[in-house]
Amino acid sequence: MKPFLIVIIGLFLKLNLYAQYYNYENTGLPICYITTKDSCLIDSKEYYIAATIRIIHNNRVILPDSEIEIRIRGNATANYPKKPYKIKFPEKTSPLPGMNKNKSFALLANYTDRSLMNTAIGFKIGSMLDNGWVPRSEFVEVVVNEEFLGNYQLTEDIKEGKSRVDVDDSGFLIEFDFDYKSSLHYFATDLNNWYFTFKYPDDDEMMEENFYYAKEYMNKFENCLYSDDFKEKRSYAEFIDEESFAKWYYQKNLLQMDECNRYYHKFDNTEDTKLKIGPLWDFEWCLANAGNRINPEHYLENKLYFNRICDDDKFMRKVALIHSKYGANIYSEILSYYDILTDSLKKSQKENFIRWDILDKEIALSTPLGSWEKEIEHSKTFFIEHYKWLDNILSEYYTLINEIEEGKTKDNIDIYNIYGQRINGIPSKPGIYIIDRKKYTLTELLRYIDTYLNITFE
Repeated sequence: MKPFLIVIIGLFLKLNLYAQYYNYENTGLPICYITTKDSCLIDSKEYYIAATIRIIHNNRVILPDSEIEIRIRGNATANYPKKPYKIKFPEKTSPLPGMNKNKSFALLANYTDRSLMNTAIGFKIGSMLDNGWVPRSEFVEVVVNEEFLGNYQLTEDIKEGKSRVDVDDSGFLIEFDFDYKSSLHYFATDLNNWYFTFKYPDDDEMMEENFYYAKEYMNKFENCLYSDDFKEKRSYAEFIDEESFAKWYYQKNLLQMDECNRYYHKFDNTEDTKLKIGPLWDFEWCLANAGNRINPEHYLENKLYFNRICDDDKFMRKVALIHSKYGANIYSEILSYYDILTDSLKKSQKENFIRWDILDKEIALSTPLGSWEKEIEHSKTFFIEHYKWLDNILSEYYTLINEIEEGKTKDNIDIYNIYGQRINGIPSKPGIYIIDRKKYTLTELLRYIDTYLNITFE
């Protein structure tokens, strides 16, 4: 037999062997085959076990057999039957096309999110807001030791690096963390006694100066923010990147995220950089996926530092401006994205819910609706109605009184459309707008407004 025929037959048999592991309908998604050493169970959050991974898509090998280490990840999510996992490669690897090379990735289970979409929608909005790095992710099927585990999201996880959260050796990446005692390096702020754990520097790279710089910086920020005259002096703003905070806060409330992870990072230890918040993470409980499916007219959630920052009208005006810049485009794009995700997950969700029969069962804080289609319809309807409510709430900040700086009051701006009609508030629809007989596109207009945030709109 000729050598090339032997190779072809061998490859054919190998692919067929892979297919035998997966005895479900081909969903069109990549399939991750994970085999642990000696078929050991993956049952620990603390300890990795050795394994191999291969990824097949449409009978093509996307990732050939590769050594990995794997463990359970997450806090509350680790307690559900469908476990999320963290995987580590020995060398930087791109497991799927479009993902940057790295050693560390997550397999998100999305167990309590019966739509399976919330995390993907959250990442999509984050990318559109252009607020720093957003994890890349792809839906996959997961098979562990020949056992089908259902639909997962293979995701870049939150980690320091040039292709992730870019932090210098003298900077830091920290997380507000209730589970701080499980970490080697953590600190509590002096004023609020809030605990933070380090994501960077790593435990083996931690230096005394890194630790105390992060702690001191957060203490100074808190002291300014919770001072009696914080709105007048706004000294807290010297410590934070306000645009980063405003965009994070806007996205969180657009998705109605009652609970989520809170990460903070600062590039270096110089005065040239400020504290940024993000990336936004942990989307399972957003878009009314909790309790009795909370109605769209929901409060603006102000926890942790935002219980103070949002009392500053100048900050809330920045949030309103971000809404005016990005909101209309996000709204239309996300509605289309629902349809795209529905189409791509149609087969996968069927197999997932055969494996995990939860569509009519109550899980944690989530009331079931009975079908995947109803879950999506509920989520989509909520997004529409909540957007309208949020649009109305934020519009109130367009009409704040004139700011007085150094005894000088800035005049109101009159904005007209192409038909000579005066516009109330800040426009959000594309078009030509006129200020003082000069024409502006929407993008040019918003850039102009951004330069003069203290101007009143009536």
